[in-house]
Amino acid sequence: MRKNRKIFTIEFLLITIIGIFLGVNLEVGRSKPLLNLVSFAQEMQEISEEGEAPEAPETLSTQISTAVIEAEEEQTGESVPEEGKETEEGTKEEISLKAESITYEKVEGEDIIIARDGVELKYKDTEIKSNLLKINLNKNLFWASGEVFLKQEETETYCEEVTYNWKTEKIILIRLKGELTGEGVKGKIYFSGEKMENFPETVEIKEGSFTTCDLEEPHYHLMAKEIIIYPKDKIIVRNISWYEGNKKIITLPFFIIFLDRKTQQPILPKIGQNSADGWYIKTNFNYYMTEKSYGTIYVDWLQKKGIGTGFTHTLEIGGENNPGETSLYLYQIKNKDTDKINLTGELKYQQEFKEQDLTTQLILNYSGVKNPKGTLASNTLKSQFTLEKTGEDYTFQLTGRYNFTGTDLDNLNINGNIKAVYNYTISDQLNSILTLNFTDNHPSTQEFADLELLPKWELKFQGEGYKLNLVTEKRFDLEGDDFTGENVSKIIDRLPEFSFLKSSALLGKTKIYYDINASVAHFYEYATEEDNWRGEFIFNLKRTFTIGDNISIIPAGVFRQDVYLTGEARYLVGGKVDVKATYNPYLSATLNYNYNKTEGPTPFNFDYIAPLTHLVKGTLIFTPTDKIRLDLSTSYNFVDETFGSLVAKLEYQPKEDWKMNFNTSYDLNMKEWSKEINSTLDLKLSDNWKLNYKGIIDLEDFELKNSVVGITRDLHCREIRFNYKQATKSFWLELYIKAFPTEKITIGQQ
Repeated sequence: MRKNRKIFTIEFLLITIIGIFLGVNLEVGRSKPLLNLVSFAQEMQEISEEGEAPEAPETLSTQISTAVIEAEEEQTGESVPEEGKETEEGTKEEISLKAESITYEKVEGEDIIIARDGVELKYKDTEIKSNLLKINLNKNLFWASGEVFLKQEETETYCEEVTYNWKTEKIILIRLKGELTGEGVKGKIYFSGEKMENFPETVEIKEGSFTTCDLEEPHYHLMAKEIIIYPKDKIIVRNISWYEGNKKIITLPFFIIFLDRKTQQPILPKIGQNSADGWYIKTNFNYYMTEKSYGTIYVDWLQKKGIGTGFTHTLEIGGENNPGETSLYLYQIKNKDTDKINLTGELKYQQEFKEQDLTTQLILNYSGVKNPKGTLASNTLKSQFTLEKTGEDYTFQLTGRYNFTGTDLDNLNINGNIKAVYNYTISDQLNSILTLNFTDNHPSTQEFADLELLPKWELKFQGEGYKLNLVTEKRFDLEGDDFTGENVSKIIDRLPEFSFLKSSALLGKTKIYYDINASVAHFYEYATEEDNWRGEFIFNLKRTFTIGDNISIIPAGVFRQDVYLTGEARYLVGGKVDVKATYNPYLSATLNYNYNKTEGPTPFNFDYIAPLTHLVKGTLIFTPTDKIRLDLSTSYNFVDETFGSLVAKLEYQPKEDWKMNFNTSYDLNMKEWSKEINSTLDLKLSDNWKLNYKGIIDLEDFELKNSVVGITRDLHCREIRFNYKQATKSFWLELYIKAFPTEKITIGQQ
């Protein structure tokens, strides 16, 4: 078996095709494959890269021949296992053959082993069970027929006939059926096919059928006359149909599925309603020009706007060492009432240069509206680019964005920035980061642009249990005083700042944990124009106490000292206590107490701390039965002598498939109840019907507010849900397959 082989799995194919019909966002994970179908072209390419392919070892033939000789000598058809021999690569191949009857024949000069009745063959990760098995030692072929069971790794399938060449790994399955699952799939996908076979460049399936319904006669299924797979590239499906029961709903002569895209366009049109478009029907069609040139055409009908048309075209560029992709998207719609033309577009370019460890990306987004007379009503262009370079001991990233808004050059607004980051690893413990950030803001109302450069340099050292950081950053106002209206409220120069952080550790032989944060820095704050030095020291302590099995207490303390070169000094002393107590299985409580006191001024705005924080919070949890839970919580602020609202939450589950949640609040300061109950209900009314409700019960006006109601009908393998939203007075219908619960067909306004 060759290593690092590129493999295409039928599991990915089936999940993809069903997803395309429903508009599923395809990010199929690497789950266990049903059957690995290897493209010969890929194998030959890998062989040419690695050198000549080694001759396949003859150990399999030798072992089977030995097994047959032993079976004939013993005159039995029982188990004939072999331990295996060393191959040229130094590994062992093992084979086990069991059957009621095993015979050896010479047919036209070829060595044939025939096993009948109760046949079980195990070879490497492949297991075959059948009524009849023939092994051609000269052609390296397994051939099994009857009720054939095939297992590879942990996945299984059934067929009437299978042919497998263990040297080339070519496989043919006749009248196959099975089931599979995968990431993003809830339940199983059931499939069948008349024939499946791999070729040098493709894998082909004839008369394929698949569904997620487990009934003998499924509620729905998809059928395709022919499926041609180009591994890791695309799938061409010919004559594909959707059936409801035995009734054909839709047939397409062919459809193309691109395997290298994270998202796909659904085959079925999207039908729905929203406030902007009204009722709409959105259709699309994938087209294919060459292996590296393809796209999608869009044709939409929007009730309030008119007909929309557009396309996306993708062109793959570069080679194996510099793969890339460019795409162009354009979409326009002419408003039927105003005759205004809305145009949106996107141009994307991305490419990787593997030998240089370099990646690039450029994105341009355009949106505009043209008046009937040809003048522009609005015009916006957004651009962004990225360049990333990785070296042996450094990384470099250059990013930028620029937005242009306006109908002509005289009223053009420009806003953007360019940022460069160079991260250099000096040693395992020391690295340097240099950042240059250039900003450009030029409103059309200003004669001059606001141009600023913000360089920043960081030196970081990671020691054992501590960190040292040195930071220098300064703002350069490039246009000087020409631009007015700058927002500098949060801009600070650090010239420089040195900090020390001691990670949490035990204090001596005690059970008290501590950590330290200390720094010395020269700051310039633009909002206050304060230029000053600050020294800071923060010391934290924490200890956990347990009293029996029911009470835990975690006290913590903090001391902070700030001193400034101009003579100001400030300190903070504080602490908190977290208590959790369980009195019995039915009653528990939590209490959180927090106290911080600050003395002394600060000349800056950015490091302001409230002079006093004094707060207590408490929660009481009452669980009289497994079906009922009541939570009561409130707080009290000692500084302003006010209570927080008393909040009551009730969870009630009268039976397994019924869940009810209610919560309300009482203002302890005003001594007034809100007279509103927030409610959520999840009720299974019967085996086929469910009711969901979320809203507010207003007990003062005796009405329901902000209600959202959902009624769900179980249709075995699918579900249909009717929804109502009170706030917008909107109704909508959702239909989805249970195997893909996050992907829905929606009709109506959400």
